[in-house]
Amino acid sequence: MKDIELEVGVLKEMGQEKLIVKKYNKLQNRYKETRKNFLQQKDNFETQKNRREALKRPRSKGDQIERDTRGKLIDNLENLDKQDEQLDGIKKTAYNTADLTIAIGKKMREQRDVILSAKGEVVESNRNVMVGKQLINSMTRQECCYKALLYAVIVTLFAAILTLAILVVYKKVKK
Repeated sequence: MKDIELEVGVLKEMGQEKLIVKKYNKLQNRYKETRKNFLQQKDNFETQKNRREALKRPRSKGDQIERDTRGKLIDNLENLDKQDEQLDGIKKTAYNTADLTIAIGKKMREQRDVILSAKGEVVESNRNVMVGKQLINSMTRQECCYKALLYAVIVTLFAAILTLAILVVYKKVKK
């Protein structure tokens, strides 16, 4: 009983309290009833010798009924023993399940930590990409400004050369 209660406590920590508690309560109740019946039947047949003597009595109708009843009780005792073994198997399975659940929970926490760490790195990378985009946009604007300034200088120089050429031609024509 204490083992089952311990098992329920461990599984409660895993977050599946309602389902597990309900299941284990049913198992506990079933075990208590089976154990109670077993002890009552065991009290009725204290020793193997008394059972054999009861079966060896003369066969009157009342004795036959009593004998059949005792035979059924012996069969029920065997069934109780089998059920006790089954409950032990269920208990072992529950412990194994609890151990696996705890191990899986630990692995999931580790994976969550890895995911959160990766998420932090992705957020940082996104920030760096945004800073890079802003830097590239700033450099592109500066490049456009410099190109416009260069074209203005070229146009000014071309106008100056054209003006000088016109003045030179005009001076030659005047001479």
